[in-house]
Amino acid sequence: MGFFDILLISIGLSMDNMAVAAASSCGSANYPLKISLKVAFTFCLTGLICLLLGWFGGTYLEKYISAWDHWLSFFILVYIGGKMVLNFFKKEESSACSYNLLKTKTLVMLALATNVDVFAIGLTLAFYQPSLVLVLFVLSSCITCFTLLGFFMGKKMGSIFDKKAEFVGGVILLIIAFKILIQGMLSA
Repeated sequence: MGFFDILLISIGLSMDNMAVAAASSCGSANYPLKISLKVAFTFCLTGLICLLLGWFGGTYLEKYISAWDHWLSFFILVYIGGKMVLNFFKKEESSACSYNLLKTKTLVMLALATNVDVFAIGLTLAFYQPSLVLVLFVLSSCITCFTLLGFFMGKKMGSIFDKKAEFVGGVILLIIAFKILIQGMLSA
């Protein structure tokens, strides 16, 4: 497995992170750079931990995890996305986002939900034996860059569309949740 293969896999794994970061940040245009870096770092660290757990977990755990990983991601994303959609319908005069990305619990849940598939890829990559250092470097670079890109795109959308962007962000998370569930059920 060469660099290009690793890059394509890493970009593919980073897309959910980008979409979730965009959906999560769309309700507020006032997040400082420090917060966007915290989000990117959390997503990246979670992705790397999932990759390493998958890599070293081996095939023994795959049969147990693959049966329910899509359900875990589904419920986490439905909970968060549903909360964002419901917040849109609340009768509040404030245009501020009531979905708080700054809560550590919420941030970690989002990071886990978007990186469960990285665990499965870690299991698969271990069989091909590419350079673990190269995989970690490329994956961390992609997750960080795409998460930051998504975060800034979401902030821009949020400042343009205000509270409607929170609704759209919630719908995006719900779509991602159903996509993960359907893919997981079809591959089972």
